[in-house]
Amino acid sequence: MRQLAVYHPGIGAHRATMGYGMNALLKYFVDLCLMRAAPQDLPASGTLLKVTIAANLLVSLLLSLSMQLETAPTLLQGALEIALLLALLWLVLNLTGHNERFIQAASAAMGSSALLGIAALPLVSLAGSSNEDLALLAGLSMLALVIWSIVVLGHILRHALDIRHSQGVLAALAYTFASYALMGLLFPAPPA
Repeated sequence: MRQLAVYHPGIGAHRATMGYGMNALLKYFVDLCLMRAAPQDLPASGTLLKVTIAANLLVSLLLSLSMQLETAPTLLQGALEIALLLALLWLVLNLTGHNERFIQAASAAMGSSALLGIAALPLVSLAGSSNEDLALLAGLSMLALVIWSIVVLGHILRHALDIRHSQGVLAALAYTFASYALMGLLFPAPPA
């Protein structure tokens, strides 16, 4: 199992992120979503973590606009989901003695989530189609994307926690169910 490379925070962490290049970062997140890259392949950069969090919030906004939802509650829900994942990731990494891996694992989780959210944008639009076959195909594709996002988070957890991939996927699945349940309590769906 590869160890997460940790860059010295005082020596050019910002420069390491900026020098990584947008094309290289996009390629990295695509490779991560295809499980050809791992969190330790990213620079440990607070700047990169902030950028991926902002990207996640932007994707939440775009998804809410494409679903014609109220923007403020959707952004609040997105921010709470991000905070929940980051808090749980920080807690688990600290409890297992891997706290130095937080920045890279969190950046990987936020960036992959944003990329998969972008992939969901056209599916959300198609799900509202009056063509039932197209709407069904979009719905099934969105379900596949949710399942894939759980597998990708499991891949990230596997590397960050030095556990088997199956354990990472189970942890990601448990997190996803808990997150959906909590968001359902805090933001109940309006009556039909």
